[in-house]
Amino acid sequence: SKYADYPWTIEPFPKTIYMCDKTLDTISIHSLHWKRFNPTYTIKLYNDAMCEQFLERSFSPTHKNIFKSIPYGPYKADFWRLCILYKYGGIYSDIDSKSLKKFDEKFLKDTVTYIESGWNNLSNAFLCFSKENIFSKI
Repeated sequence: SKYADYPWTIEPFPKTIYMCDKTLDTISIHSLHWKRFNPTYTIKLYNDAMCEQFLERSFSPTHKNIFKSIPYGPYKADFWRLCILYKYGGIYSDIDSKSLKKFDEKFLKDTVTYIESGWNNLSNAFLCFSKENIFSKI
């Protein structure tokens, strides 16, 4: 494995921001905010049907069925975000998160998953991974 000696090694992140929700209508408005702060990034929006297609095509019908069987939307997003980031690398953001400033190279070099909530906890609302990063493998 390319991470055998240093499992925490960070490779460059693709300049892609992924977001998902039940429908595209909900997330298209939120994605405009991210694009304003990070105009050089590609923003990819997925609805539930697109998530299912991705999982079946890129992983297996079992992954698709797991996604479909999860009753609570945020948990569905939890499962999907790790799969998409493992496959392609990039950045995932919940639709209700906002970029407070432009991403810079230092941020992209030093971050794997990083958001501190008001309760001093890491959050999965914002994740950054390089492609096939061991920490995002499902």
